[in-house]
Amino acid sequence: MTRSDVIKVITKELKTYSTANSISLITENVKFDFDSIDEFLELYFMSAYNSEVTLDGKLRLNGIAQINVNVPKDTGTSRALAIIEDLKNIYKTNGILTNDYGSVHLAYVYEDGGSGDSEISNVNDIYYTIYLTIEYKEFT
Repeated sequence: MTRSDVIKVITKELKTYSTANSISLITENVKFDFDSIDEFLELYFMSAYNSEVTLDGKLRLNGIAQINVNVPKDTGTSRALAIIEDLKNIYKTNGILTNDYGSVHLAYVYEDGGSGDSEISNVNDIYYTIYLTIEYKEFT
């Protein structure tokens, strides 16, 4: 499995969730007008690295995905926390995420944030943001 495959597995599950719940999904390098949307999810992938050759000659691929949950500040934190809980039911610590793109082993899944900070400039006055970090490991 390559890093590209891992990205496809993780992204597909988030797209399915966002479509079913009518929440906009913003992925890396995609332009959008945040003034025209109510709540939205951002998905970022940090650099992955290979480590530890296994007995059968495979490399372990370790990486991090981050989902930013953004809701209008006037809705309060309860909406953002409800979305986070939904996502934690999809992306489970020590779980395996499987779809038609393959399977990804999830190591740790945890939330952070609540400061209202977003990766996107000029949204801090409009949106409340909570981060969900997913550490994954897979074998090549």
